[in-house]
Amino acid sequence: QPIETCWGIVKNEIGRNCDFTMNNLIQQLESAFGKVTAKTCAGLIRKTRDIEDAFWRDDAALDEQN
Repeated sequence: QPIETCWGIVKNEIGRNCDFTMNNLIQQLESAFGKVTAKTCAGLIRKTRDIEDAFWRDDAALDEQN
């Protein structure tokens, strides 16, 4: 799931800078979400499309066999 990759980036960034206070968490969230860049999202979209395309190719191949 693409969202899991995005969430993983955020969690890792927060984990590296955690001091276990709510104020720090609020500050770190803004910075951490900034680490999910347009390049990251574009890569995730490309990967998702590749997986979907492979699914459709496999599905079409199965239809041809029947």
